[in-house]
Amino acid sequence: MSWAALTLVSDGDIGEIEPQATAAGSPWGAVTWASPRARAKNLVRIWLQRDHAEIVGVADRVIDRWAADKVWGYTGSAYSDATNEATNDTAEDVNLAAVFTTFGTDRVYVGARYAFDGVYVEMLDSVNAAASTLTAKYWQGGSGWTSLSATDGTAVSTATLGKSGRITWTQPSTWSRRDLNGVGEEYFWVELSISAALTAGTAASQLLPIRAPDGLKEVAVLLALFYILNGLAEGTAEPEPWRAKAAMYLDMAKELYTQIRVPMDLDLSGAIRPVEEETEAHPARVRMLRG
Repeated sequence: MSWAALTLVSDGDIGEIEPQATAAGSPWGAVTWASPRARAKNLVRIWLQRDHAEIVGVADRVIDRWAADKVWGYTGSAYSDATNEATNDTAEDVNLAAVFTTFGTDRVYVGARYAFDGVYVEMLDSVNAAASTLTAKYWQGGSGWTSLSATDGTAVSTATLGKSGRITWTQPSTWSRRDLNGVGEEYFWVELSISAALTAGTAASQLLPIRAPDGLKEVAVLLALFYILNGLAEGTAEPEPWRAKAAMYLDMAKELYTQIRVPMDLDLSGAIRPVEEETEAHPARVRMLRG
């Protein structure tokens, strides 16, 4: 885990609660809020350190990788179920070179019941060394598979899947659930493909959706709004309504923080629990303001 890599709050999250914050021509004077988001994330880290002083590096132990609900390989126009291999603790049992037999047409699909910020790929010794780039797409309803502007943290020089790493993106607002290959339940899916053949034997140990615990995400959104509204108060002749609303969000953040359970990897093993253990294997749902 890495606190620096954790996505706690996005401009989109802020806009869900306060639409004026991100609307075109916003009366708030901006539509993106990098500084308040960073300050909110930092304050959450400080709270974690205050309340868990006995845990060294507590922020880096927050779990943000989860067992996928379903993982499919798609090779030669046929699906193969790779869910167990992608989520268990067996080393190098996801044979990516075999899945991507024909680059450009073969795929890996990772699905979860919740929208996620990326896929963590655990690699050991059987890494790719052949020049190849990875493409990630999401399912956009009637528009079909649509490219994500993904950052490939598994690449070594020009070779994707050359090391363990995170394939990350900004969650699209148009991401839709669908039933893929008749699994009987609709999931959020990401499609991964490559541009050239991988080194023979390239294999991963795990492919895991990335998402920070929803409780912490919600706390960070509320804190970001606190900082935004306090900033707006400084630039107006009547600051009190802005400050009052800022104080409301701060109080809500403090109250929510006392109620959430933060999943942590105390031994830094990186192990995940089986998908059936719903309260452990998925980020807890906390939606005070979003229904």
